Amino acid sequence: ARKRARDILKIPLLAYRLKKYLEQNNISICFSALNRSNYINCFLRILQWKGTILISERSHTSSAYDPHTFAGKTGRFLVKKLYPFADVIVPNSAGIKYDLTTNFKLKNEFTVINNPVNITMQQKDMAEVAEDYSFDSFTFSHVARIEKGKNHALVLAAVNKIKYRNFKVLLIGQGPQEENIKAQAHKMGISDKIVFLGYRRNVVKYVARSQCHLLTSDSEGFPNALLEALACSTAVISTDCPTGPRELLAESVLQTSYCGGVEKTTYGLLIPVNDAEALAKAMLMMMDDEA
Repeated sequence: ARKRARDILKIPLLAYRLKKYLEQNNISICFSALNRSNYINCFLRILQWKGTILISERSHTSSAYDPHTFAGKTGRFLVKKLYPFADVIVPNSAGIKYDLTTNFKLKNEFTVINNPVNITMQQKDMAEVAEDYSFDSFTFSHVARIEKGKNHALVLAAVNKIKYRNFKVLLIGQGPQEENIKAQAHKMGISDKIVFLGYRRNVVKYVARSQCHLLTSDSEGFPNALLEALACSTAVISTDCPTGPRELLAESVLQTSYCGGVEKTTYGLLIPVNDAEALAKAMLMMMDDEA
């Protein structure tokens, strides 16, 4: 909490330094992404900077700030008080725009720009041989930093329910929860089902050769992992989390409701957040239904 308070108190000073830099270098547009950078950028207006302020919101703001914690309350306050100073807010999903306009009552000009995927580069990555895994059984891939919000524990719980079947799950990524997830897998007796690949520069070659890609996050912005899986033509199962998956898979711009079980959409299967039963069912559907 003390560090958080220090970070907040530094915003005016950092904005002042930024204003001096912009003026000295005759810069008329300042673009920022991520919350703290956005606060500093927006504070320029309080300091009477005359240029154009553009900010990009890249995660579901309501999920990022828990209203029951000091940090969460502070973050929500800063969004409500500082974001209105932006000339344009550029979220990477329509769901984020909906959250900011509905739950934070922001009336800024908005331009939604989804994350892109570089098809030419992706095709090169897909062509690279994956030499450290054989793909000799039905394979699910999962690409994410191993941290609480990505909910790797949900993967383990679902796998534990259907461990009698012949399949593997590739967990690609590193993070603070890695040892904990490995210990859980061992304790559940499913270490033979889970392959920890760690960090890989080229994750696409694994996703492209997998039969199905999993996304189990509690919240997202506009998940690149899902986008890249679709660009590989790999089938996907995703939590119906805020925001991005429904927008990508069901072509639904506004997320006003969430699925209650396994939902077949235009481009994949959606399941409720943190529902191991639904994930296990969806994984069985993927293994048993070739289409």
